[in-house]
Amino acid sequence: MAHIRTLSALEDLGLTPAEQALLQACETGSECALEGGSLPDINMPQHAREIRAEVLRFLIIGGCDACAFHEAGVVLKGAVITGELDLNYCKAPGAIDIQNSVFEQKIKAVGLRSELINFDGSHLNGLDAQGMAITGSVLMRSTRHTRSIEMNGATVGGQLSLRKAILNVTSKNAITGQNIHVEGHMILHGLQANATLYLMSGVIGGQINFRDSTFGSEEGTALQGQSLTVHDMMIWKNVTVTGGAIQFLSAKFQSISTDFENWPGQGDLKIDGMVYDRISASKTGADEFLAWLAKGSKHKGTFRPQPYTQLAKVLHDMGHDTTARKVLEKREELLREDERRKMGVWAPLHYVFADKALKHLIGYGHRPFKSLWALAFLILAAIAPAHFAWDEGSMTPNSPVILNSQGWAAHLDAHNPADSWSAKEAAGQDWETFNRYAYGFDVVIPIINFGQTDAWAPSTNRGWWGQQLYWLRWVLAVAGWIVSALGAAAITGLIRRD
Repeated sequence: MAHIRTLSALEDLGLTPAEQALLQACETGSECALEGGSLPDINMPQHAREIRAEVLRFLIIGGCDACAFHEAGVVLKGAVITGELDLNYCKAPGAIDIQNSVFEQKIKAVGLRSELINFDGSHLNGLDAQGMAITGSVLMRSTRHTRSIEMNGATVGGQLSLRKAILNVTSKNAITGQNIHVEGHMILHGLQANATLYLMSGVIGGQINFRDSTFGSEEGTALQGQSLTVHDMMIWKNVTVTGGAIQFLSAKFQSISTDFENWPGQGDLKIDGMVYDRISASKTGADEFLAWLAKGSKHKGTFRPQPYTQLAKVLHDMGHDTTARKVLEKREELLREDERRKMGVWAPLHYVFADKALKHLIGYGHRPFKSLWALAFLILAAIAPAHFAWDEGSMTPNSPVILNSQGWAAHLDAHNPADSWSAKEAAGQDWETFNRYAYGFDVVIPIINFGQTDAWAPSTNRGWWGQQLYWLRWVLAVAGWIVSALGAAAITGLIRRD
């Protein structure tokens, strides 16, 4: 059927009362509310509300040169639009404001140019708006859709709102918006959809809001947001994903506001390459962050460290240094676990020395002060045998001259020659007094010298504790060197990173 081009052709159709009322409203720039503007009940005859799509198209594009339509455009409520509304490559001089109406067939709006589109409260049977360019906003709040919304390459100068919209479609995608460009907010608050939300490579100048939305797909992907760019906040709170994966691979957000309970599980969340400057969450403990990252850090079974690195950077910039270090520590643990899968017979050695030892001693370099606990343990391991070795008489002056002196020989029959020899007014009263605690520090920490190991040494011939301490001190000294070196290296690296 040929499109209506002139006012006379329009009049030749024989306009219905509803169409006459709309024509008059377009001439005056007023609203045309049919039967109060309420949503028609499609289960009952609605002849008094019917407006043919061809008539509506003629009015939307401003009629012809002989028409005197108002610049406000079409403002219509409570209509039933019969036939297919074909607005492909049309230019509407005013608004397209059709609320609480029922479209019996698909709206074709490829390449449409307009100031505003408002379908609030309407029932749509498909919208093909690829390449559409709207100066203002596109509003589809509380709408119902039985076929998909296609907006690939569309440009919206204001906001795009599908607040509380219901999309119960039979196609693979509920919304197709690849390369869509929205200058304002994209509002999906309270949206319900039974198919994929496809927003790959879209650009949103404001926020994108998923709060209280419910969507999912049996086709494998609930939300395709790969390479999506949002210049403001993404709000992800109280979201229900009924099935399928959430993909934000290489997506960019200025900030994220989220809770952690409503993201899909591991394998269904893909956030490798996703970047953001800030994150706010209902719970901000390290455990909650790590549980969230664990859901989205594997791609095809391979560990991806970028989500951990990204979150740690953001937390550090926000001043949460302790949580950031825990995130980095977990990243290193998972990296090593992933590496071990390729090591074969060397995996057990790697597990002990390159993984668990570094984890518990210095947190893989991100929590260096863990090494203080290891040093404390080693010092206690030196203090105890030193105490018992002294009590059983197995400690001797660490000097060949003294050991061969008559003063020392005079005390060899005592139960504890060292204690007797170094007592007040004895031959060794001016020798370095033995202190089991200082001795433990001297053995373990190489940069500390209290003079105890220079003054005293265990004997292997006087008792069991002396025999044990003689060999144990070398083990403890080596362990102390290793732990101290690792701690110093980690602290130096941490200061350099900060």
